[in-house]
Amino acid sequence: MLDLIRRLIPEIGGPAHEDGRAEEEATGQKIAPGEVLQLGPEVESGHDWCEVKGRRFPRLKERVRQALPEDASHFRPAEADDFSQSVPRRHEIFAHLTADMADLLERIAEIDSNPRLGSMMLISGPTGCGKTTLAKTYCFAANLPITELNFSGDSTLTDFFHRTEVITDAAGTQTTQVMLGPAAEAMLYGKKLLINELNMLPADLMSAITSAVDTGRLLLSSTRMGNVEIALHEDFGIIATANPDYIGTSEMGKPLRRRFGVGLGDITMGFLPPEQETESLLAEFGRIRLLEAAGIEADPGIAERLVAVADRLRNHQDFGARMRDRISTRALLHWLATGYLTGLPMAEIGARAVLTIAPGDIFDEVARTAAKMLGGLRAADGPPRRLAGALLSRKGPEPGQAVPVPELDHPLEEEPDAVDESVDGAAIELSDGVRVAVAPREAGAPRLAAFDRRGQPISDRSELATVRSQLRRQLNINLPQPLGNPPERDRILPCLTGTTHGALQLAQSAVLLGWPVLLRGPSGCGKSALARTLAAQWHLPVVEFSFTGETDKSDLTAVRQMRAGRTRWNVQAFMEAVQAGYFVIINEYNLAYPDVHSIINGLFDKAGLVTLPDGSQFRAHPHFRLVATAAPDGPGVKPLNEGVENRFGAVIAMDYPPPEEERAILAAIAAPDADPQVLDSLCQLANTSRRLLAGDLDEQAGEGFGNIPPDLASGVAERTALTTAELVMLARGSRDRAELVAWYRRGVIEGASEEIERVLEPVLANYGLA
Repeated sequence: MLDLIRRLIPEIGGPAHEDGRAEEEATGQKIAPGEVLQLGPEVESGHDWCEVKGRRFPRLKERVRQALPEDASHFRPAEADDFSQSVPRRHEIFAHLTADMADLLERIAEIDSNPRLGSMMLISGPTGCGKTTLAKTYCFAANLPITELNFSGDSTLTDFFHRTEVITDAAGTQTTQVMLGPAAEAMLYGKKLLINELNMLPADLMSAITSAVDTGRLLLSSTRMGNVEIALHEDFGIIATANPDYIGTSEMGKPLRRRFGVGLGDITMGFLPPEQETESLLAEFGRIRLLEAAGIEADPGIAERLVAVADRLRNHQDFGARMRDRISTRALLHWLATGYLTGLPMAEIGARAVLTIAPGDIFDEVARTAAKMLGGLRAADGPPRRLAGALLSRKGPEPGQAVPVPELDHPLEEEPDAVDESVDGAAIELSDGVRVAVAPREAGAPRLAAFDRRGQPISDRSELATVRSQLRRQLNINLPQPLGNPPERDRILPCLTGTTHGALQLAQSAVLLGWPVLLRGPSGCGKSALARTLAAQWHLPVVEFSFTGETDKSDLTAVRQMRAGRTRWNVQAFMEAVQAGYFVIINEYNLAYPDVHSIINGLFDKAGLVTLPDGSQFRAHPHFRLVATAAPDGPGVKPLNEGVENRFGAVIAMDYPPPEEERAILAAIAAPDADPQVLDSLCQLANTSRRLLAGDLDEQAGEGFGNIPPDLASGVAERTALTTAELVMLARGSRDRAELVAWYRRGVIEGASEEIERVLEPVLANYGLA
């Protein structure tokens, strides 16, 4: 079974999971002479033509390479000769276009092929309806090279039009030069400029683009040729997409929309009619290679019922307007695939991982509506047999029970760890007989070679982590490490309960399919620990980040630094992890602004790439996986817009476990002679205090709080509403009952006002914690 997974995962990993990369690299966008590629009943492409609804349009021929005199070739970079790498690949497009999608494609082709209109189009509509993919499908069908850009609120002219670089000549003289950015190069060399999130674009940047389109020229100052004008290439055009009225976007007024042409390039796209949406959903499901290899075919009846739920939610008289942009076709694909991988009831998956993006005040009604329509419908009885060793079983621990975290089969084909046996220098012998040699490098972490007692090289990441720990403890040598290391045992969940088992099941499915996961819940409920547990179960190397309100795009992508006499882009840790295929955890995801999220959105679109201001592109490694955590509220927390939430394969709502589960967790990690009654009291008091603060429990109904004035009861609850993480730390560190109670009392009493302490003592006594 694992051999099958290991053969397939490299082809399906990451956002481009639908088609194999090996075949993709060989064929790319090319359609051989005589070949006809069918993209649905009304769309097909040949070697030099594409036909939409019976109308044939020319397919751009490959530009002829021609030798030029040296002086002339100076003005035509090598990449301008052959843009084959810039035409969308087959895994980036729709493989099946329904009737309505064919109508839109025909309109795009009609405008783009008319020289009197100018190629400038705006496709606006809700997230997840296929705007960007449709634009790429047209460019693929017409063989048009593209430059894809994800703009955001902090994008500048220098980011994408021109930048100043320091250049050192052969004599060592340094000068500055203005270099073209990717948008300017698209204008110069005749590419389509695909702009995602147009309405996140600053007004001055939009003005620069429209001015160039209006005049047919781009004005650049202080280049190596002086102040020049660039005539827009005849094949240049703009295809932009926009999600209207989302968080972080600007309003698109009539003047902007009219630049694209009323009734022409200003195109509105919505969700497909139910019958066509089912057709499209089944087609996209069929492209998921993992499910195909596991022998799974979607039941059209189940797909139809999910689409009916989505249609009902989008058009509900009470909350339809608020759900319309949240339950997308992309979300339905996540929902359907998760059903086949877990075997959980479809209504349960919806309530716990898909419909969780509904606003809090309507969530219960949304979930009830979906549950009523779906009933007990399941897509499968359990995880596919061929994948069973890599996934948790459907049945979790019994209520109030905690079990050890199981190890699972490694689902990804792991490249063997490199063993550096060439490290020069004297070896250091550790107390257990392991010999270690260390040598510095010019760039990067020091080189480390370790050998066991028999002289055999140590390559396992976990064993190397132990060696590094021994170096620290025995010799006080703390070596910087390369990115990507296994989570330490005390950083993951200490055990599994029914609640965490269920959350892991849903997260596993999304991650295995190459989709990102968002874990949302209060501080200290176990979000980050659960993410690390997922990686630890599969023995995956982890790189962990935390966002803040000051995180910007360059923290994720690259920064310009001076090297060898010239400015160069230096890749940041996040992008290195993306390229290396590591398991990435991002904590506090919603502390960052939407422009930061726009970078990550691009990594989980079908192309899975990010374009830097110098035009270089970074593609996600097939093994790259991402799990993000977020608090629902708190200082600095920002709402995630619908486009960001919709990229996640699962948005899992987490909370503090119920008292019986929390007690089982503490019992699993506490000292052997820990008092069960004390553990129960800690959990009961924490639970009561949390409910009081959340407004779910009246002060008079809270056990031990009945005779306390409301304002003082809230003050006591603030001090005793410990998080699960805090309780775990107390239970894990204390050696006996007396020490546990003493530490707990010190934590909740220390720093309290006299008034609060006076009423706190009786509460603690009521719970046996005096």
